[in-house]
Amino acid sequence: MSTQEATPGGPLLLAGDIGGTKTELAIYAFATGPHEPLVSERYPSTQYASLEEIVRLFLTKTGYHVEYACFDVAGPVIEGRARLTNLPWLLDEHVLRARSASKASGSSTTYWRSLMRYRTWRRAIW
Repeated sequence: MSTQEATPGGPLLLAGDIGGTKTELAIYAFATGPHEPLVSERYPSTQYASLEEIVRLFLTKTGYHVEYACFDVAGPVIEGRARLTNLPWLLDEHVLRARSASKASGSSTTYWRSLMRYRTWRRAIW
C-alpha cells in the first residue's frame, strides 16, 4: 500500500485496546468518528516483545501517518507509564511516541501525541 499522506477526514487517530491475549489497533479519521475505522488489525500480544513493535508493524503495513494515539491498557497508568498486568511490557507514552512515530513516518518531525488510559470499561475509544 502506498503512503497515506492526507486523508479527507482530517487528522488521524491510532486507537488501541492492549491486553494480555490480544492487541487491537485501528486508525480513525476525526471527521468520520469512532464507528468507522479506516483500517483495523488484531495481533496476538504474546508473540511480540513490545507494543512499540506492534505499532511500527501496523503503521508500516497500513502506510498511514497518524497525528494522535490513544491506548486502552490492562493496568494502572501513572504519569504516562503503565506496567501491564498480563504481559511483561512496560509502556511509556514518550518512548512509544519517539520509537513508533518517527520510524513509521520516516521523519522525526512528525507531531504525534499519545495518551494511555487505564481500562475502566470495554471499547472506550473516543
